[in-house]
Amino acid sequence: MYMNKAAYFQFLRIVTVSGLVMIPSLAKAQDMSGDMGFSLDLNAPAGDSGGFAIDLGSAPSSDAGNSGGISIDLGSGTMDAGSDGGFVIDLGDSGDFSIGEIDLDFGSGEEGDGLDFGSIDMSSISEIKSVEREQYEEALKLMRNERWELAAAKFFHILNDDAYKEFYFESEYQLAKALYKMNLFHPSLERFKVILNKGPEHPRYKTSIEWVFFISRKIADQSEVLRELAKFRKVTWPKQYRNEYRFLLAKYLFSQAQIFEIQRIKDEEAAKRNKKRQKSFDFKEFEEQQSEDDWGETFVISTDDDDEDNSFDFGEIDLSDGMVFDIETEGQMRAETAPLPTTAKEAIDLALELLSKISDKSQFNAQARYLEGLLHYLSGSRMDIETSVKSFVQVVRILDPRKAKKTDPVLREAAFLTLARIHYEFRQFDRSVFYYDRINRDSDAWLTSLLESSWAYYQRGDFEKALGNLVTLHSPFFNDEYFPESQILRAVIYYENCRFPETREIVENFMKDARPVLKYLQSYVKDKPDPEKLYEQIDMMLKSKRRRTTDELANKVMRLVTMDQDVVTAREKVAEIDKQIAILDKKSDDFKSTNMYAQLIEELTSLRKVRMREGGQLLTERFNKEINALKSLLSQALSIRIEVNKREREIIRQKMLGEDAGVTQRAYEASVVVDDEHLYWPYDEEYWRDELGTYEYTLSWGCK
Repeated sequence: MYMNKAAYFQFLRIVTVSGLVMIPSLAKAQDMSGDMGFSLDLNAPAGDSGGFAIDLGSAPSSDAGNSGGISIDLGSGTMDAGSDGGFVIDLGDSGDFSIGEIDLDFGSGEEGDGLDFGSIDMSSISEIKSVEREQYEEALKLMRNERWELAAAKFFHILNDDAYKEFYFESEYQLAKALYKMNLFHPSLERFKVILNKGPEHPRYKTSIEWVFFISRKIADQSEVLRELAKFRKVTWPKQYRNEYRFLLAKYLFSQAQIFEIQRIKDEEAAKRNKKRQKSFDFKEFEEQQSEDDWGETFVISTDDDDEDNSFDFGEIDLSDGMVFDIETEGQMRAETAPLPTTAKEAIDLALELLSKISDKSQFNAQARYLEGLLHYLSGSRMDIETSVKSFVQVVRILDPRKAKKTDPVLREAAFLTLARIHYEFRQFDRSVFYYDRINRDSDAWLTSLLESSWAYYQRGDFEKALGNLVTLHSPFFNDEYFPESQILRAVIYYENCRFPETREIVENFMKDARPVLKYLQSYVKDKPDPEKLYEQIDMMLKSKRRRTTDELANKVMRLVTMDQDVVTAREKVAEIDKQIAILDKKSDDFKSTNMYAQLIEELTSLRKVRMREGGQLLTERFNKEINALKSLLSQALSIRIEVNKREREIIRQKMLGEDAGVTQRAYEASVVVDDEHLYWPYDEEYWRDELGTYEYTLSWGCK
C-alpha cells in the first residue's frame, strides 16, 4: 500500500485534528528505502533517509529515518523522530508531542495542571535497543499511570547503575518529580537542587526551577526554597505565577536585609540602630476629626536628633493560603543566574525592584505594598521613612472593606499597627493613638494594641485612659496572657502623680512575682543545654500539656515563649519531617526492602535532627530574650522603688525642718460627671466583656 504526498498530508491533518484514524490491518510492514522512503509499519522502522513511518500497532517502538523523519504512533509504544529535525506525534499512552528537541509533557505537571515545561533531546535515547531501554520506558509508563512509588524505585535503580547512563539526566528529573507526587517534599527538593547545581547543561534545568517553586508552597519554611530561587532572579515565569514569585523573592530578600543590617551593627559595635532618625513629623493634612478616610499621607520629618531605639518587631506575614493558580505557558521559560546580594542595601534595592513590577491589579498588590513599607523603613533615611508611611497608608486604602473586592483584615490591621508604632517612635502620640484605635477588639493584635496605646496615652498625659486599658489587660478574660511591662507602666503613672504608697505596693508585688519566674526561665538555659535535648523537653511538655510548675505567672511566660511564631514554625518543620517519615513507614514491605527506602529514611532522619537542633537554638534564644526582658523590668522596678524612697525621705526631712515639701498626699476625688457619649458606672471589680477596652481610671493629682 502506497500514498502520494498529498494523500499523506491529508492523513496527517485527520490524525492531528481527530486523534483517531481507522485503516485496514496489513499483513506485514511495507518499507520503502532510499531518498524518500515511506512506510506504513506495524513493527519495523522506515528507511534511512527522509522516511515516513506510521505505526498503528503496539510494537515497542517505531522509528523514522535518520534524517528529517516524520513519525506518527497511535499505539502504545514510544515514538521518536530521527536525529536531524525529526517530527513526532504520539497519541498513545505516552502523551508526548515532540518537535525536534522541544518536548511538551502533558502527563506530569504540577498538581494536575497537565503542563510540564522544559526541553530534552531524546533522539540519542531512541536509538538504544536494549533491556535498559525497556526498563526505562517501563518507569516512564509507571509515571504516566501515576504509580509514583514503583516509578520512583525504578528510576532510583537506573540512577545507581552505570548501564543506564544514557537515561541518567531524565531519570534524575523523573525521580525528583515522583517523590514530590508522593508528598516527600524534602527528598524531592534535594534532588531538584542537584539538578539546579548542574546548571543549564542539564536538560531539565529550567523545568526544575519551576518544581522548586511548587515545593515552596508545600513546606512550612519557605526560606530554604527561596534561597535557591534567589539565584534565578532573571526568570521569565509564566504569567499566572509571575507576581507570586516576585513577592516571595522580595520577602526572602527582606529577611536577608535584616540579617545583613544586624551584622553591620555588630561589626560597627553599634548598640542601637538608626541613631540619627528624626523625632518630629509635621502632618499638614491631619484633620481634627480624624475620619476613617483621612490616613495622613503627608509625612515630613522636621528635626534631626539622636533618639533611643524605639523600633518594633513588625512580625511575619503568613501568605500560605490563596496561592493556587491555573498554569499556562507563554513559550519556553528562560532563566539566568545572578549573584546574591551581600549587603542590606543591595538586598533592599533588589526587593524594591521586584515589588515595583507587581501590578496594582494583582492579588499580591496589598502584600507587596506592605512589604515595600517595611523595606523603606529598614533603609532608615528620612525620605525612606516618609515613603514607608505612604506605603502602609496605601495598604489600608487598598483593603478598605467598603471598597475592596478582596479584603484581608489581618494585613490591614498589621498596617494600622505598624503606622501606630512609627508615629509613636517619632513622638506623634495623638496620631499613634488614632491608629491603635483602628485595631478591632476581635483581632489577635488587640491586647498588644491596648498595651502599646497605653504608653502613647501616658506620653500625652492621659493617665486615666492609660490605666483604663491596663484594667482590661488584667481582667479575668485574659488570665493566660503575659504583659509584665504593664505593671511598670502602672507604677510610673502612680509615681508621677505622687501616689507613692500605691507605687511602692505595685513595685513590691511585681518583684515578688517576677523573681521566681526569672529562676524558672533560667533553669531551661543554664549550663548551655544541648539544643536537641531542649527541643525534646519542651516538645514533650507541650504534647502532654504538662508544666514544670504550678505558678500561674510562670505558665504565662512559658506560653509566651512557646507560642512565639518562630517557635511555632520550628515545631511545624519537625512535624513536617515526621509526617514524611510516616508516609514511608506505611509503604509495603517490598518497598521497605529497597535501597531507596533506606536512603530516604536516612535523609529524613538526618534532616529531622537538624530541624530539632535549629528549634532548640531558637528556644534558647527566646528564653534568653525573656530572661533579659524580665531582668530589665526588675531593674526598672528597683529604680522606681529607690526613687519613691528618696522622695518620701525628702518629704519627711523638709517637714521636720518646717519647710514646704512641695508634695501633699491628696485624697482621690472621683467625679460622676461624664459626657453625652458615656454612662457612669462605678467599678466594683466585676468585668463585662462588652466593657473591655472602654475603662477610664479616675486618678486625681496627688502632688501639690
